Amino acid sequence: PIRYWQHEGHGNPYVHRINQLSAHPGQPSSLISVASGNNEISVWDMETATRRQMIWASPTQPFGPMTDNPQQHCSVRSLYTCVIGNNPVLFAGGSDRFIRLWNLNNSSSCSCIVRPDGLVNKMLLKYSSQVIEGVEVLRELKTVTRTSVIAGSGTDTSQTEPHVYSHVDYITSLGVIPYKNHHVTQQLLISASHDGVIKLWK
Repeated sequence: PIRYWQHEGHGNPYVHRINQLSAHPGQPSSLISVASGNNEISVWDMETATRRQMIWASPTQPFGPMTDNPQQHCSVRSLYTCVIGNNPVLFAGGSDRFIRLWNLNNSSSCSCIVRPDGLVNKMLLKYSSQVIEGVEVLRELKTVTRTSVIAGSGTDTSQTEPHVYSHVDYITSLGVIPYKNHHVTQQLLISASHDGVIKLWK
C-alpha cells in the first residue's frame, strides 16, 4: 500500500469497524469513511492520513468511550455523496432509520430529511459545528419534549416526513436519480431498506 493508517476506537479495547468508503465530492485528496457506532462519518486527508472532519449523530460526547446506550450503537449503513451548488453534501441513512443531509461546508444547512416519528415523544433536531481535539465536528443535537402528536392538528412542527412514510427497517442504500415528468426533470432521492422496501423522495 502507498498509505496506511488505523482508525482508533473511542476507548480501549473497542475498535471501530469501517463499513464503507467513499471519495470526497469536492476534495480529490480527501477520503470519507463510515465507522460503526455513533452514526460516525469521517473525512480524512489521504496525503497526511489525518482526520480533518467528523460527523457525529449520537447523544454522547464526540471522541468519548463507547457505552451501553443503544443510541450510541446506531451506525450509518448507506451513503451518497454529491455537490449541491458549490457545497459538498452527504446523504446518510442507517440502523436508526433516519435519512440525514450533511452539508460539509455549512452546519446550518444540515437537516434530517426522514425520521421515524414516535406517537408521544417529539424530537427536535439541531445541527452545529465545533472544533474538538483539532478536528471539525458536525454534530446533531437532540432535544426530546413530551408532546402528544394529534393527526391533523398542525402541532407537529418538524420538517421531516411522518412515521407512516419512513422505513421500518434499517436503510441499506441511498441514491439520487433524475425523474422527468411533464417535460420537467427533477432530482429524486431513492432509498432502500433491509426488508426489501424501496422509496422515492422529492
